[in-house]
Amino acid sequence: MFPVRIARFSGYKLDMSIINELHSDSHVLALIKSLVYYCQLTQSCCIAEGVDSIEKFNLLKALGVNSFQGYLFSPPVNREQLYGISQSFNL
Repeated sequence: MFPVRIARFSGYKLDMSIINELHSDSHVLALIKSLVYYCQLTQSCCIAEGVDSIEKFNLLKALGVNSFQGYLFSPPVNREQLYGISQSFNL
């Protein structure tokens, strides 16, 4: 049986290696569109990892990606730093 049918995930992450090929490989674009569509059908979150430019962010958002990680937003932080950041945004 196909493993995705057995496990039910609340979200799926697009690896940074995929995001980095976004502008240079049409197959990557097809993969992203497919995952976004699957996430919409299953009410799952689609997370793009390694978003480091506003261009990537805008394209991914237009494709339907709904969550983002990467240096465009913040470098990696530890738990204490995360708490401070979340407090500054009242999260």
